[in-house]
Amino acid sequence: MLKQPHSRGRRGFTLIELLVVIAIIAILIALLLPAVQQAREAARRSTCKNNLKQIGIALHNYHDTHSSFPPGSIGWSFTATSTVNPQLNSMGPLVMILPFMDLAPLYNKFDFSLSYANPANVSLAANVVPTYLCPSYAGETVHSEHGYRGWNSNTKKAITNYLGVAGYATSGAQVGIRNGSSLPAGQRGIFWPNSNTRMRDITDGTTNTFIYGEYRPSIMSDVGWGSGGSCYDNRCSPWVRGITLEGSGAVKVMRYGPNQVFPKTAYTNDWTVVPFSSQHVGGVHMLNADGSVVFVSENIDINVWRYRGSVADGQVIGD
Repeated sequence: MLKQPHSRGRRGFTLIELLVVIAIIAILIALLLPAVQQAREAARRSTCKNNLKQIGIALHNYHDTHSSFPPGSIGWSFTATSTVNPQLNSMGPLVMILPFMDLAPLYNKFDFSLSYANPANVSLAANVVPTYLCPSYAGETVHSEHGYRGWNSNTKKAITNYLGVAGYATSGAQVGIRNGSSLPAGQRGIFWPNSNTRMRDITDGTTNTFIYGEYRPSIMSDVGWGSGGSCYDNRCSPWVRGITLEGSGAVKVMRYGPNQVFPKTAYTNDWTVVPFSSQHVGGVHMLNADGSVVFVSENIDINVWRYRGSVADGQVIGD
């Protein structure tokens, strides 16, 4: 009688083999994950640059229509005796260019005869405009002012990661927005209260003059996108605000270098000089007055950096 061949079961993985496979997979993930993260950040950085380009196109279209760039704020001006008054602080450049950002319906809802803080306007400040936000920013996009300096408590304001340039300062005494004095003429930038800066006024050259730049809220405080200065203690100022007496808004004076941490000693006086900053490693995106966007190293010489904030100081600086 013939013997049946002995059947053997299929051999499975041993524990050691399984652990080796898991280890190989873990190593591959560890190698690939940074590359994936870098690719994602590169995409976000590209979108951030494009956001500034879109703002630049809108500013140029505004200039073509009105023969000047939008004012740093509208409806009030500085005097030696000016005091902080919410009803005097009006809308800034990012509001004025809304029609050129394909947001005319939102723009048309504003009543420019009233302060942005008027109930007829204030509810509009909570609208988030994606183009005014850097995609690398992971924080809250709508904040409350918590009644700072007389504003309505807990009024919601959407923020921006892009600030206009009012000029440059070399000391706190020169800031000039908080106390009502003005910067020296040669240090002024494109945006100022009730300003109407024209292309021909930029004698330093539009390629050499910054008009907008990035802002990272964690450098000190959040900024509302329609405004023209800064915020206080991580409390957002309204995005609809123009450059303001106490410096709360989305237009800044260039004093500190890019990505430089805002010194705590400056909180009470220098709200207008919260540094331009970014979520990106090594520097910040800045929009030139000619519409081009450049990535500026955080190691740039401080004087070269400041000179790029003025329209007519005679210091023509290249990249």
